[in-house]
Amino acid sequence: MLLFCTNAAILTAQQATSIKVGKDTDVARFFNESRWLLPSFENATLFLKQSKTNANINYDLLTENLFFIDAKNDTLELQNIKDVVIVQIDKRLFQFYNNLFVEIVHHSDNSEIWLRRQIRKTDSRKTGAYGLPSATSSVTNINSINVGGQFKDLDVVEWAKYEPSLTFYLSKGNKVRVANKSGFLKFYAKKKKEIETYLKEQPVNFENLEDITRLENFCDSL
Repeated sequence: MLLFCTNAAILTAQQATSIKVGKDTDVARFFNESRWLLPSFENATLFLKQSKTNANINYDLLTENLFFIDAKNDTLELQNIKDVVIVQIDKRLFQFYNNLFVEIVHHSDNSEIWLRRQIRKTDSRKTGAYGLPSATSSVTNINSINVGGQFKDLDVVEWAKYEPSLTFYLSKGNKVRVANKSGFLKFYAKKKKEIETYLKEQPVNFENLEDITRLENFCDSL
């Protein structure tokens, strides 16, 4: 029997991180443990289309891939994600939607709220003079230099900005929308006027599960 955990911990917003990236930079190693969803690999039950299995798993927020530890204690990426229906870790439930790993953070008789966590690259700039970030297009185009009549490839370096991101989704049957104002208006198309009035009187932070649940409950009560 699957149990829904409606009060699962939601990661709080963290500050963006800018790092200097060259051709040999291992971005995953830079983020190290902070790139993982779970503090450590945890035992999970994977409900497949035809069976179920147990494995020690974790989810990489940077690459958005699910990893498991095999019998040889090697960390491997899960390849057959299309066969996975539900992943249960204690009372927390996860599933794949369009190859994205989302947590079911709220469940009601009418719908569900899902949460996608990721560390996403939001900006990047090639280095200019003195190795400082530059927004000019000319810097981007320079990737080699003439040395003694021969062209030598440069180690093209950029400053890349990464930041944690939370995206909530509304789901009902085969209908899925991002849980923002536009998504709610499309999800509850027949209640558009009431929703817009509600949002003016009681603003909603669409990065906050409690606020989203409050709006969902209002919509379902109409």
